[in-house]
Parts: sequence; structure tokens; C-alpha cells
Amino acid sequence: MNSETDISVDIARGDRGLSSHLKACMQLLAERSQDAEFKAAIADAVAGKRSLRDLVGSDSFERVLRPLVDSFAEQYRELSDTDREAMAVEGQRQLDRLGATSPNLESADVDESYGSRGVLSSDW
Repeated sequence: MNSETDISVDIARGDRGLSSHLKACMQLLAERSQDAEFKAAIADAVAGKRSLRDLVGSDSFERVLRPLVDSFAEQYRELSDTDREAMAVEGQRQLDRLGATSPNLESADVDESYGSRGVLSSDW
């Protein structure tokens, strides 16, 4: 397998497409960051040495991502309802495409504290 299709760590509860997408996003964040601690934390999560939950609760994740999230939130608040809906539709289309092109992994460990739909549900 090549590095783009090798999903050695399931970080999306059995969804191979979403695991691949999250892994690629984390690697992109690490590549663009100047924070060595953050880069190491991402590498550990991608390698399965650290849980995704532990990563997002870390000081380095907060330090690096907070300004980005705050900036996005400000831009999002300025969007019209129509633009927000269009973004939601496009995001769902992309996730559906990932799921259609990547068969699911074997059953993943289930963390019941997130409920049946997981942390990526629109209920957040």
C-alpha cells in the first residue's frame, strides 16, 4: 500500500474515507505549523501512539488551532444562511464521496460517550 491509502490507525470509528481525510488534514496542519510540540503530537496521533482525543485536549493543539478556529468562526458568523447551507451541502457531498470510494475498516472500538453519531455529527 502507498502512504495515501494506508490507514494504519482508525480515527473515525471504522470509516476509512473519513480516517484518511482526518489523517491528511492533521498532516497538513503539522506541515504548516512552526510549533515543534504540535508537529510531534500530530505525528504521534497519526502513528497511533496517541489518541485523537488526547491530541485535541493538548496545550499545543489549543495554542496552534485557537487562532485559526477563532478566525473561521468570525468569517462564518458573517455568512448568510444561504451560504452556510451551501457550505454544509458541499461538506456533506465531500464526506459522502470519501465514504463511497473507501470501504469501511473492520469494526472500530466504540466510545459510547460520543453517542451513536460520533463527534462529527451536526448536533455540535
